[in-house]
Amino acid sequence: MAETIPHDRINRFKQLRDYIRKINLFDDAETTSVIDQLLATRIVIFLMTIALIIIITWASLTIQTHSVTIQSPSETIFKQLSVQYPNTLSCRCTQTSIHHHKFLSFHPQYHPICTSQFLNHSFISALSNMNINEYYMQDYRITVSSHFQLLKLLCETIKQMIDDSLFIFNSKYFTTTQVLSTEKFEAQIDQLMKQLKSTIMTDMKHTSDYLGLIIFQNGILSALRTNHFIRYIPISDTYFHFPNEYKSLGAECSCDTNAACMSQAELYNFQGYSISNSSTADKYVFAFYISRILTIPGMMVGCSPYSSLLQSSLACFYSQSCIQRIQIFIHGFSLVSPLSSSHFQLDATVEHLLNELFIESWNEKRNFSAYFDLCSPLSCTYSYDRRFNLFYMIVTIISVFGGVQMTVFLIAPFIVKIIRRCQKCKRQCNKNDNLSIETELETNSYQSLKDRLMSFVNKMKMKLLTLNMFPYLSDITDGIYSTRVYLLSFVVGITILVFYASISVQIRSITVYQPSLNKYERLYRRYSRTLVCPCTRLSVSYSSIIDIVPHYHQVCSSDFIKDDAWLLYFTGHFPFLNNFDFRFMGMGWFSLLQTLCRMSNETVTNELLVFNDMQFISSQVVPNDLFDIQASALIHQFQQQTVDSFLGLFELVRALIQLNQFVVVRNTNARIYHSNTANNKTHYFQSTTSYDNDCSCGKSTSCTRPQGFYCMEINCKTYLSKPNETISGMVLSCLPVDSLLSSSLQCFYNASCLKMIIRERSFRINVSKIDPRAANITPLNPKSNRRSSPNTTLDNIVSQLFIEDWTNTTNFSSYYHQCAPDQCTYTYEQRFNRVYITATVFEIVGGLSVALNIFVPLLVILLRRIYHICRRRHLVQVPTEVTVETSIGRKLSLRVARIQHSLRKMNFYKKISKNCPSEQLQTADQILVIQRQQIATRFYIIFFLIALLVIIIFTTLHLHTHPITISSPTLSTFESLQDQYSSSLSCPCSQISINYSTFVTVKTRNYHQVCSSYFTKPQFISLLWGSDEASEFRMNLDRKILSLVIGCLPVYGLRLSTLECFYNSTCLQRLATFLNSSYVLSPLNISLYSRFIPISLTTVGTLIDELFIETWYNTSNYSSYFSSCAPLTCHYSYVKRNSILYMITTYVGLFGGLTVGLKYAVWYGLCLYWKVRQLCTNVRNRVEPVNDNG
Repeated sequence: MAETIPHDRINRFKQLRDYIRKINLFDDAETTSVIDQLLATRIVIFLMTIALIIIITWASLTIQTHSVTIQSPSETIFKQLSVQYPNTLSCRCTQTSIHHHKFLSFHPQYHPICTSQFLNHSFISALSNMNINEYYMQDYRITVSSHFQLLKLLCETIKQMIDDSLFIFNSKYFTTTQVLSTEKFEAQIDQLMKQLKSTIMTDMKHTSDYLGLIIFQNGILSALRTNHFIRYIPISDTYFHFPNEYKSLGAECSCDTNAACMSQAELYNFQGYSISNSSTADKYVFAFYISRILTIPGMMVGCSPYSSLLQSSLACFYSQSCIQRIQIFIHGFSLVSPLSSSHFQLDATVEHLLNELFIESWNEKRNFSAYFDLCSPLSCTYSYDRRFNLFYMIVTIISVFGGVQMTVFLIAPFIVKIIRRCQKCKRQCNKNDNLSIETELETNSYQSLKDRLMSFVNKMKMKLLTLNMFPYLSDITDGIYSTRVYLLSFVVGITILVFYASISVQIRSITVYQPSLNKYERLYRRYSRTLVCPCTRLSVSYSSIIDIVPHYHQVCSSDFIKDDAWLLYFTGHFPFLNNFDFRFMGMGWFSLLQTLCRMSNETVTNELLVFNDMQFISSQVVPNDLFDIQASALIHQFQQQTVDSFLGLFELVRALIQLNQFVVVRNTNARIYHSNTANNKTHYFQSTTSYDNDCSCGKSTSCTRPQGFYCMEINCKTYLSKPNETISGMVLSCLPVDSLLSSSLQCFYNASCLKMIIRERSFRINVSKIDPRAANITPLNPKSNRRSSPNTTLDNIVSQLFIEDWTNTTNFSSYYHQCAPDQCTYTYEQRFNRVYITATVFEIVGGLSVALNIFVPLLVILLRRIYHICRRRHLVQVPTEVTVETSIGRKLSLRVARIQHSLRKMNFYKKISKNCPSEQLQTADQILVIQRQQIATRFYIIFFLIALLVIIIFTTLHLHTHPITISSPTLSTFESLQDQYSSSLSCPCSQISINYSTFVTVKTRNYHQVCSSYFTKPQFISLLWGSDEASEFRMNLDRKILSLVIGCLPVYGLRLSTLECFYNSTCLQRLATFLNSSYVLSPLNISLYSRFIPISLTTVGTLIDELFIETWYNTSNYSSYFSSCAPLTCHYSYVKRNSILYMITTYVGLFGGLTVGLKYAVWYGLCLYWKVRQLCTNVRNRVEPVNDNG
């Protein structure tokens, strides 16, 4: 038995081999020998196998991009999709602009000092009740109240600043056209938070530093006597300003030259002082009699309470024992308890706390869910690339199979003929019978080329006229006509198909992985409209892609503002000088210039730190040209904001100092006088009027006089006149800052003028020799300036932050490498694609051939029958009496019966029965063969209709995304597209940076009437100044003016006042009486519209905060915006079901392959079934031998 099993397998293998050898696909070709038919069959099998392998390989490796749209996605689905398809996911927001406060909130927690008892009004009032005149000038009890007032002011100011910044931040919009993924959302929020915090901190630090320096440089007197104190000198019956001096690090530090002088805060026992005239120097010497009684750890005292507070720490106020020690001498400390714990170090200075905005924690809360709900995408679309798509492979094979099968079946016989001819030629070449060859050649030589060509044409003509591709038709004529119609229709169909495929636009999507910068630039030049390169790094710091370098005025780097160079000019001993003398005022002038240069540099540096730390956010690579435009816009915005931030603060502080009439050290705006009466001596300040045109600093802030050198000798003393030697370009004004801004650097460009200043240093006085470093100073170079000239005032130079020019560079290469796209995708349109045309022809030709094979014979037979019927009726006249009338029902039933009979007898397998592998089928009688062919035909029709129905349903319901590009869209076109395709419409602006002025108009329609009234004119201000004697002024001190308030500073009183008196004629008449004026003041018009009502409750502070603006006039022009945006193209896509043309071509393409493949599959499947059934029957009917021994 073991030997029979291999023998059976060998027999089966031989049977299979013999069967394959006997397969004949061309057995209906009567003009071809069987050997050639078998050879053609093997060629067909070989070529079909090769073709199928190629088709399967191509279909397997072809990348298919599938686009999927999900309607009304939830947040969960969106997060899943953003993880799976981060590069292609697109979810268009229905609300593109969302207020920050809708998804981001802040609840800052401040340092314990800001909510402690130390800032209570009762505690600060208790500290203020002390008589500070009884204490030594550096005693901590003098500044303790100011320290806690400042702490309270800082806490309140910072809280208000943060509240205002958060209000502005919350009112801004977070704009996203697409829903951001969680990671991108967090990245953008982190960046927004960082910018917000950095901006507030930088602004606060800059303001703090600026205020301290400007107050010091202007020499404003402190009422606490911490920087300067005034003493009456009986010997000369005059008042002098003396600078306070502190022991800083063991050395004496004078507040006249250094604002940072300070020492440890201590309490002293003050017993008085004495004053004497120095015998060695022309100055007065003070001796103070003091003894230390307590040191306050961590706290400092200095030239100003503000500067000393910043260098202090609050360590003592965390300790109960420290507070108790202070309480012994300052009883107000009994009202407070120690501070609670903080995450800051106990010894952290107040300056550090201020730089951190006194904030313990920001406590921000982010809500992505709220953002997603507000964004509210209606749909999400994503696409993905896929290989080895089984469905696509099956469809492709079916589509192409028909065309390939038809082509192979057509060329196989020709290949056989070529092979036979080659074999025949080879045999003829091997024959030695040259005579027959010569005879043949001699016979052929008599035929001319024309005759041979005519013979060939006649043969081809006869073949075409007698060609019959439908030999199974009973009528040969029907077969010949059907062949002609078939060939004509086939040629026309193929021609139309080739033409259609040639002019059809194919949109191809290409993905390039890990593109280099050069590769990206080449792709962008060719496919700029469709190129998309998603960044793997969403944000890039400005510092890595933008470099901004300011070039300052040469004076800021010159020796004129250096302590070890020109400022040495003012060192050494100077005897008493005129207060306006350059040698007395010059040190402050150049120190202020030095400070402004430093502040300008610090402002730019700080702003650059903030700017460089900001992030350039882009989800995909921004093209080089657009990158340059955006970077230029950012640079311009930075430069403008930097200048504006400096000037805004500078002008504000300058105006506050001017309008609040602070007294400065050098007596340039006011001098102290005294008057003796019988009962007492009165001390008072009087505005300085020793300026050109008798200008008074009490009335005007623009008083000036020339700057220069004054003689102090009796015979040449000219206190109220011009200087004896004038310095060109320099002027003197009420405040040091005004003196500086009104001057120019004209003299310091001129070597001779500079020599004059050096020479006149000893003008009419005995003075120490000038330091050589100051004497050898080099003039400024007028050729090195790019913007200013020697005559340009410092006001203009300071207004540009001393910046002559900017050097701005952008680095697209750095941006691209940090963006680091891992792939770039682009699409392009293509026509006349030979591969596409060939594939399309192969897809359609099979189905077209099969369809024509089926329908053309039917159509020809039908037309010929109609033709013959019409012709017989025309030639043969049938008598009417012989005509048999048949009922319509009878005719219908006959037609139905005929159709049923045709369907039952339908047989598509007349040619294929010989190839069935069933031996039983091959030896069965003809009836059984026909029955099985009819059964196979019915199964084929059923499966074919099912497959066709599936194809129809699929192609009908399948959605395709159609991208459309419109060039140079108009506004009306854009609006129409926006209404129809808002979710996918994209119209990139050709001009990214657009000035607001081109499409937005913001104007003030009118201001409050007080701004244009008589009450703001110089004449009225002069009237208020008055010319009464002091005694008359004191007689009117008990009279009140309705709604007007005074305070510690003029600006405080102004903010708390109202304009009620200026609407009241009675009040104005009373005011005129107080002023001894006969001028009748006209009240404001109460009937005019004003939004500031009621008048009695609307303070001037409210008007200031609202900028005195009654109404705004705001307009926007979308048309102007669109024109400035100027989109070159608009891209949109829409999802649409397949068109009729697409469905028809799909049906025809699949029809051929489906018909041929299904036909063979059904027949051979049934043959296998019949074979299995026959084997099973044979097994059941097998006769078992009887065992006789059993």
